[in-house]
Amino acid sequence: MKRLSTLFLTCLLAFSLLGVSPWGSGGEWGSGKWGRSDYFPGFNPGDIVGLTLWLDSGYGVTYDESNRVTAWADRSGTVGNTTAAGAGCPLYSTTDVVNGRPALYFVTNDYMTIPQLFTDITEVTAFMVIKLDNTTTDCRPLGYDDDGGLLRLRFNYSVADRVYWYTYDGGYKSHCWPNAGVTNWHIWTITIKEDDNLRGYGDGVEAALSPTAVGTLAETGISTARRIGADGGGNYMPGYIAEVIIYSRLLSADERSKVDTYLSNKYGITI
Repeated sequence: MKRLSTLFLTCLLAFSLLGVSPWGSGGEWGSGKWGRSDYFPGFNPGDIVGLTLWLDSGYGVTYDESNRVTAWADRSGTVGNTTAAGAGCPLYSTTDVVNGRPALYFVTNDYMTIPQLFTDITEVTAFMVIKLDNTTTDCRPLGYDDDGGLLRLRFNYSVADRVYWYTYDGGYKSHCWPNAGVTNWHIWTITIKEDDNLRGYGDGVEAALSPTAVGTLAETGISTARRIGADGGGNYMPGYIAEVIIYSRLLSADERSKVDTYLSNKYGITI
């Protein structure tokens, strides 16, 4: 047993020196492209058709000697890795941040960029596991290089402790969740269907307000890069991001419930 413990500690030290997440590719999820987990036996997000982006704080995080993140691998294999940008890089917190798992910590000027997610899209479902530092700053953990974009998540705009899910169809459309308790860990979800509705969910529960009607969805005329932790309007996110999962289709209630359950078990968030 002593030899096994020594070997385990040696492996963790090696990962640390290499600047790669100790959970790594596969890692605790087992073999295969997607791996498996105990969070929801027999399921993970890659089992649902349309997975476009999957950023997991326990997978494929590359960081320097100061624990500053330089790249975050996309588990979906669709859009490629995120890269650090801006004046600073998010901090990789490897200690017990949420339910024994790591997370990326963002402050002012910290953000990461990923390629354009969608072309000719008519539906989208997105999940983010987030905890903010405060309830007073206009925070945007998901946005574009400019101030527009098909899919955005925004906190505390004009009203403290409120969550807004945004889309753009020639004009801004939003759906909000008041009294959100944003300084706790939450699973925030948005679904958008062209010529239909935008709906927002917090920890698996739909916002009490009526869904917002949207028109044609497009990314024409906007920048091609998306930001994690900020937008192009000088708005940043002071807080933690543990996971981002985005699909290029509208998930059914059963599919959405499976992802919610997976994230709930993984991060200890009640749904």
